[in-house]
Amino acid sequence: MLVLVLAASKSMFRMPSCQSLVGLSIALLSQLALSLGAGGDGAGGNRLASIVGYAILTPICLVIISQWRQEQERYAVKVYIVASSVMSLFGFAAWLMVGLDWVLHERIDPAHFIDLEQFTDGKMSRITEGAVEQVNEFGVDENTFSFPYSLGLVLVNSYLYELAGIQFFRASGWYNEPVAVWFMVIPALILTCSNLYFSKITRIILLVTQFLFLFASFSVAIISGLMAVYVFRKLLYVFISGISLKFVAMSIVTATAFGFLGVYAFEYVPDSSLAMNIVLSKFSANDYTSVALDTMIDPVLGVAYVYFFAVAFAYSWRAAKKDDHVLMSFSLVVLCFLLVSLKGAFLHLLISPGFFILFALMVKHCDSSPSMRRLTFPQEATAAQS
Repeated sequence: MLVLVLAASKSMFRMPSCQSLVGLSIALLSQLALSLGAGGDGAGGNRLASIVGYAILTPICLVIISQWRQEQERYAVKVYIVASSVMSLFGFAAWLMVGLDWVLHERIDPAHFIDLEQFTDGKMSRITEGAVEQVNEFGVDENTFSFPYSLGLVLVNSYLYELAGIQFFRASGWYNEPVAVWFMVIPALILTCSNLYFSKITRIILLVTQFLFLFASFSVAIISGLMAVYVFRKLLYVFISGISLKFVAMSIVTATAFGFLGVYAFEYVPDSSLAMNIVLSKFSANDYTSVALDTMIDPVLGVAYVYFFAVAFAYSWRAAKKDDHVLMSFSLVVLCFLLVSLKGAFLHLLISPGFFILFALMVKHCDSSPSMRRLTFPQEATAAQS
């Protein structure tokens, strides 16, 4: 999609702004350090080859993005949001089919089972190298998913959860883990809420679809990250513009509502002995504080994390002062990625070109001069002189 959008533009190379060049340089240095670190730690050849491949793909994508005009960027973002919404719609439909089958018949239809490792020709698996495949309490193998009508994956190989009397297995869309959908869900939700790309009716339809899938996947890390950046954005505008009576009233109502929901979610006792409290089980499963600290004290990952977080924070502050909704949206996307990655996924975040694409878009919109210097190719210069 990046190449096609660029191909539609005029045959002209535009010199990227200083901010775009900085973003490109940081991307190259970060992924180079990651590649060296992975190789030094004795990472497998396949993993190292993947990291190096991503390190080559990232600058190519960033160079193409630096050539985008405003209308091309808007088109690409809208396509991305629609693609994410399609995945959300299909994923929610698959989750609903599996959930209704369980609630009405208390069974998991084996006709929709797939072995993920076989289905992806060994590229994806939930089994760590050297481990023995386990079977859950429903007799489903660890690497087996429900994939009804090829719409989306549902984790029938994991636990049965319950909240507010609703029993369900979590959905993961087109990914093998619910938290892995963050690259599709987080940007789509934040950019759709920015009111910049679609009409009001279209935004409502897209947001309803995305929130339904967010509930179906129920990644506590993603939900917590989205709530955190929402609160951060509100507080940021308070510091910039001052406190209003409307803000105080909304804060009291929101805090009360989330307080009651939080207490209810943590203290909820499932009706079925087979089901688990989805919220309590996620917060009690791991010590996320120690996982986050491990990231922060790492000599390579810690420095990279502090840099990206500081830049995103500074740009969001600038966006609030200038009332720049586009810059604010991309800044919140980057901040949300960084918050969710504290679950232990920051290494994966640095590998992915998607993070650097969104980071570069944020940097690009922070440029005070929207127009870029243009360099014509020699044949164009000759034609102009003649």
